[in-house]
Amino acid sequence: MKKIIFFAVVLISVASCKKTNSGLQTSGIHLSKFVEIDTTLSAPGDTLERDTYGYDNLNRWTFESDLSFDTNFPGIAAEGSGLTYAYYYTGSNTLPYLNVVNEYDHSILLDSNADYLLSYSLSGLLKDSDVTIETGYANIADITTYQYNGSTIIETGVTDPPGGSSFDTVMQTKANADVVSQVDNDSYQGTNFTASYDTHPDPFPDAQIPGFLIVYGDNIDFEQKNNLTEIIGVDDENNPVHTKYQYTYNANGYPATVVAYDWTSGSPVFVYKGIYVY
Repeated sequence: MKKIIFFAVVLISVASCKKTNSGLQTSGIHLSKFVEIDTTLSAPGDTLERDTYGYDNLNRWTFESDLSFDTNFPGIAAEGSGLTYAYYYTGSNTLPYLNVVNEYDHSILLDSNADYLLSYSLSGLLKDSDVTIETGYANIADITTYQYNGSTIIETGVTDPPGGSSFDTVMQTKANADVVSQVDNDSYQGTNFTASYDTHPDPFPDAQIPGFLIVYGDNIDFEQKNNLTEIIGVDDENNPVHTKYQYTYNANGYPATVVAYDWTSGSPVFVYKGIYVY
């Protein structure tokens, strides 16, 4: 995450915008942390999530840790609960060949996903293959291919979980390097949306060349050229989604803070305040 709320898992690839065709942080702006807080609560119990980013000496994004907190037990109960991401490179290559995602609950490993990024073109990632090992379950394997047609990206995935395979096709449309809409043809229930952005640069690091807007858990990452200002659609349980984001910016034009509001009721309801640390 990082993040923006109300959507379910559909995609794992990220869009590279500021860094053309590489995982390098060439802008010289390195996001160190992103912290979500509930301003209606008192510190330290106001922290909802803390995301930390790491880079190597070649300015490549190599690590991310997303920690969630239970506001009923500030800084204690959920410490160590969340996700970690590790990106691996060969030599001085700027594109990773492997992304390992681990999910923890109070420091106990729940499952591990190894995503092998198999092939790229000038347009973007062409194919990946990943295996998820879940505690108490057999392995779940996925193979995903990507097609690029102008401003449209089509992701086709085949999942082979215990009990049989499933098939899903997702189409995203980009404008000015930002994903502005998604149509998910999942046979059960897809995640569909339209999105709007500001004109300021997005600081979140990218590790893969042009792919999909990340949608996972209850979050949507900001990993586009610009910063998401509004998203309207339905989630994977057919619930309506309408969220708006208001930013302040630093002297370099990057976001300093963001406040998210839920508009599904027709009136703004505060969700969280995000703080960017560089």
